[in-house]
Amino acid sequence: MILDDRPREKLLAYGASSLSNSELVAILMGSGTLNKNALELSKELMELGNGSINELARKNIKELTKISGVGVVKALNLNAAFELGKRRRIEQNRLVQLSSSQAVYDYALPLVVDAVTEEFWVLALNKANKVLAAQKMSFGGVSSTLVDVKCIVKFCIEQLASAAVVFHNHPSGNSKASEADKKITYKLKQALQLCDVNLLDHLVVCQSSYFSFSDEGLLV
Repeated sequence: MILDDRPREKLLAYGASSLSNSELVAILMGSGTLNKNALELSKELMELGNGSINELARKNIKELTKISGVGVVKALNLNAAFELGKRRRIEQNRLVQLSSSQAVYDYALPLVVDAVTEEFWVLALNKANKVLAAQKMSFGGVSSTLVDVKCIVKFCIEQLASAAVVFHNHPSGNSKASEADKKITYKLKQALQLCDVNLLDHLVVCQSSYFSFSDEGLLV
């Protein structure tokens, strides 16, 4: 038996870290088709993502099922695996201290790196600026998303937060804050202050850069 051709047996023998990305995806596929095995199927999926797990995670169910042999169930298995990875990162980051905009960016990027539309998140913090909870509050199109200030204030109150940080992504890769971003930041700061919650920062997050309202002196 050649273990390189049998991802499950290789996983049992050597552990998950010994497997390539294609082999891990093959395990999620479970089985192949009459014309190709699970490993061949997974290699096609990796090609769909240009060899990148991050790019593959951005593909929706419709895009995944365009590959012959990848039905809805297999696509859902892959989608669920990526979501579990994201949620694991959220749990690992509980009570991480956010002492700078870079720390916020490092926390935020894995949560939105796969998103193809804008998502708006809030982080509820304790007095030591450690994360009590993270929550996606809204998502929308490729260039905007609706933000309900009341829902964000409610979330922070429920978490007994002393401070908060918000962030949203720009799928376009342009990290410049828009006028709409500036307006919602001002509204959030004013609303949270009424509840004794300090808005520490608002980040516009892109894959290789970010914009910090705090660093730019826009939260004074």
